[in-house]
Amino acid sequence: MTTYRYLDADRNLLEEKDFETEQDAQEYRLSVLGAEHIEPADE
Repeated sequence: MTTYRYLDADRNLLEEKDFETEQDAQEYRLSVLGAEHIEPADE
């Protein structure tokens, strides 16, 4: 499982969430208001 960060246009953190696949993380991004970027969180 990987933790992904959802960031706005200014790269401010909006949310962090764990997903099994990157595709799941990308699909979830559509429901995060203002999310412009997604990146794996550094563990």
